[in-house]
Amino acid sequence: EGASAVARTVGGLVLVAGHSVEVRSWSDLGRASATTDLKWPAATPSTPIVAVDRAPGGKLALVTSDGTNAAYFVASVDGIVTAQRPAPVQSFTPLIAWLDDTRLIVLNTDKDQISRLAVVDTAAGTMTPIKTIGGIGAFAISADRMTLAAATEGDIFVAPVSEWIAGAQPQKIAGVGASSVIWGLALDMTGTQLAMLSGTLSADGRVGNVHEIGYARSGSAWSRSFDAPAPMTTA
Repeated sequence: EGASAVARTVGGLVLVAGHSVEVRSWSDLGRASATTDLKWPAATPSTPIVAVDRAPGGKLALVTSDGTNAAYFVASVDGIVTAQRPAPVQSFTPLIAWLDDTRLIVLNTDKDQISRLAVVDTAAGTMTPIKTIGGIGAFAISADRMTLAAATEGDIFVAPVSEWIAGAQPQKIAGVGASSVIWGLALDMTGTQLAMLSGTLSADGRVGNVHEIGYARSGSAWSRSFDAPAPMTTA
């Protein structure tokens, strides 16, 4: 109860409740198998943690946001938090995911005000943009950290992480209508199934008619596997 961020791990979930991070296994999602209390470098931030991910070795990546501004952090296995440098300064969406124990994938707005994926190397202290696709509003990485999906305003792209980083053009697997928006992407363990939230944008900027839509990969081809109204009025 009160969770503000959640992410998948190979063995289950990691979720944030207040300023504690819980690990829960697939076999018992109702109980935390481990809890880490975060130890902030100064005062505990008043803004909630809205994104989290856990590296294979146990380090945490965190994003706090008040809905307008976002701040990026890394926490050691024992919960000691440090500010992430470098970090996005104008992220369109406060998302973060580990590629391995030292590299993170984030969204960053470049000097031309275009939202792109970027790789942060925490060991080298660098942030390198992935320039193949611009206007990205959401992304997801498979639990085995081998496949990455990203969505622009109307299109969805999927490719192996290695190809994204190498600058290869990712495969477009689907598109939505001009009045629709995409967010809330999620990949399965091995990157063969993709789920997303999609809604219809009205003239006043509100999103309605929210649907859960799924795609499945067979060989190199993707096809829609389900489309159902989402069980909530707002998302």
